[in-house]
Amino acid sequence: MIWGLCLLCVAGGIRTVYASPVRTNGKTEDKAAPQEEVNVLMFGVIQFSESLSYAYETTEAKLAKITQTLRSHEGILQQLGKQTEQAAEVEKQIKEDQMAKQQAHTKMTKDWLASMEQEEVELGTKVRRLEMYLNNFFPTSIKELQVTGSRNIP
Repeated sequence: MIWGLCLLCVAGGIRTVYASPVRTNGKTEDKAAPQEEVNVLMFGVIQFSESLSYAYETTEAKLAKITQTLRSHEGILQQLGKQTEQAAEVEKQIKEDQMAKQQAHTKMTKDWLASMEQEEVELGTKVRRLEMYLNNFFPTSIKELQVTGSRNIP
């Protein structure tokens, strides 16, 4: 708008400007430009200034809109960054929980296997003791039973 006013003032001053014709014989003649040509030039200057003003205003509006959009996208990107960090933290926590559960299960399984091995050793010891007991207190063969049995029968 300011440009338009400045150009209007300049255009008003052009009315008194003299146009110099093309030299034909080497003499310089001062002759005023016709009023119609000045008016056409003034109209062109005014249109040009209005076009510049419009271009400036629309460019300024577009830049403001672009700036606003960029700020909006920056905010969204920051939110996405925070969400990504939170998701990574949750994933890490889940992995730690799963690892802890797996370690607890592994320990429980190891303890169970150790107790089974201990029971197996104890059972083997009991079987050997029972075999020794049977070998010491009972005859080892059927013939001995028959011999001992036939002596005791009247």
